[in-house]
Amino acid sequence: MKNTIKGIVRRIWAISFCRFCVVGIGIAIAGSMALFFLVEIVRLEKEQANLLMLVISVQVSFLLNTRITFEDEQARGPDEWVFQWLAWNAQRSITVSLEQLGFQLLLGLGVWYMAASPLVVFAGAGVNYVLARYFSLRARRVAAWLRAKITGR
Repeated sequence: MKNTIKGIVRRIWAISFCRFCVVGIGIAIAGSMALFFLVEIVRLEKEQANLLMLVISVQVSFLLNTRITFEDEQARGPDEWVFQWLAWNAQRSITVSLEQLGFQLLLGLGVWYMAASPLVVFAGAGVNYVLARYFSLRARRVAAWLRAKITGR
């Protein structure tokens, strides 16, 4: 039992540490990109502005998708709310942080070169989606492992 609790604590700590690191990097990149946008947004042509709005709308749809996934899982039953919360917290923190980090990098590259190739942005969106789904699956596996260790199933 003592080893089980240590394992649970280690996994929760690892998820929290990864979240802290990724969110910290994401905040630093987001801050630099915000400064860049303040300087460059007035010089964007109509095509680049439309591309920027498209990428932002894709990001919002990913965030909404993560929220809807949690609400679907939450509807399964109130008796598993602890595990659902753990799964949601791990999934949302890792997935959304990675999405934001990746989008800030790719959006920065796309706008920095004045969106010379929209393919770069769309390819980045696809890679981010695959990464987000992978880490979402990993977070669900961690939650399933926690559920099995705590309940003994």
